[in-house]
Amino acid sequence: MSERQIKVDYIARVEGEGALDIRISDGEIL
Repeated sequence: MSERQIKVDYIARVEGEGALDIRISDGEIL
């Protein structure tokens, strides 16, 4: 796996978790 791919996977994971937290705190699916 290339370094670039690792960075993309990490960013996607962090943003995914952040979006999930926002949906939970808002009480609705955006």
